[in-house]
Amino acid sequence: MKTKPAKPHKDFPLYAHSAKVWAKKILGKVWYFGPWDDPQGALDKYLAQKDLILAGRDPRKLPGVVRGVDTQSGCTVKHLVNAFLTDKEDRMNAGRLSRKMFTQYRDACKLIIDQFGRETLVSALGPRDFANLLASFPKTWGLSMIGGTVGRIRSVFLYASEADLVDQPVKFGKGFARPTKLEKRRDTSQKVANRGRLDFSASEARLLIESTDNKILKACIYLGLNAGFGNTDCSELTTRALNLDKGWIDFPRPKTGIERRVPLWPETVAAIRDALAARPISKDASHDSLVFITREGNPLVWDRITKLADGSQKYLNMNNLTLTFGRLLTKVNLKKAGHNFYSLRRTFETVAGASKDQVAVDMIMGHDDGSMASVYRQGIE
Repeated sequence: MKTKPAKPHKDFPLYAHSAKVWAKKILGKVWYFGPWDDPQGALDKYLAQKDLILAGRDPRKLPGVVRGVDTQSGCTVKHLVNAFLTDKEDRMNAGRLSRKMFTQYRDACKLIIDQFGRETLVSALGPRDFANLLASFPKTWGLSMIGGTVGRIRSVFLYASEADLVDQPVKFGKGFARPTKLEKRRDTSQKVANRGRLDFSASEARLLIESTDNKILKACIYLGLNAGFGNTDCSELTTRALNLDKGWIDFPRPKTGIERRVPLWPETVAAIRDALAARPISKDASHDSLVFITREGNPLVWDRITKLADGSQKYLNMNNLTLTFGRLLTKVNLKKAGHNFYSLRRTFETVAGASKDQVAVDMIMGHDDGSMASVYRQGIE
């Protein structure tokens, strides 16, 4: 039996293993880096691979060295991301995916590449990798941002299986999941404790209405309080959905497509009529059916994806309603963290919920409770 060699120098990080190779135990596992007679080569290999191993990845499964054999086969992170984004871009161009959602998917893919690298094999990733990815999220992110990002990243790797890009489904581990309902409830309770409620009182709602001469904004405030409308709801509301003579709106939610029917207050009808009477001409003929148009002839909320000089893409979003309502909140001293136009929708749900007719409230809000009752229910009196 050959005697084990001594270390070339006292700072040499590897030890002589009985398998006649230089080795080191990392994260509870022994890794081999080269034969006894080539300590410098073993050291170079260790220095090149130690960060990958500490990150929980197996260098042997990277392109170029799979199971010890030189190869370039297998689906890499770059290959997966390109295929996934191509699919989503096709859906966006076909009108089946919003530009905002596409941008969020693209941002998730950037996180994946930044964390794992472009050339890493998808098959080499495991629970430890996704735990490290989760730990890399900015500490300023709230549970909603974390949950959405986790969901989109999981979608990317689930696509790998659905598109037959990998032989085995990627294992995320139990920790890489959306926040639980309990975590969300605790988070909401903490937010309420820190910054107070995010709805408006009756006196605050009246103050908002009475403090603006902007006809569009006033009508939108009424729709928020009366119908639980959000920014996009107001922006995409069409004249076809209105029956002002009878005081009703039939308008599925743009976000989900869920049916929504709303009985309007006389004040809401009057405010909408005032806004329509002063409605500017649309800049684009495709927006002629919209109820609300800005002075510049644009929708209240619009977005687009533009290409920059360096070839990259940037998502642009203009939410005129958020900006105008934010200025009104400042004017009447109601501006605080979390207080925004969507707080009108929170106000409607909070007050209407006390009516003890949650079925009707859900119909107005465009909510589906997910129960079998919603499947069998044929109408609401």
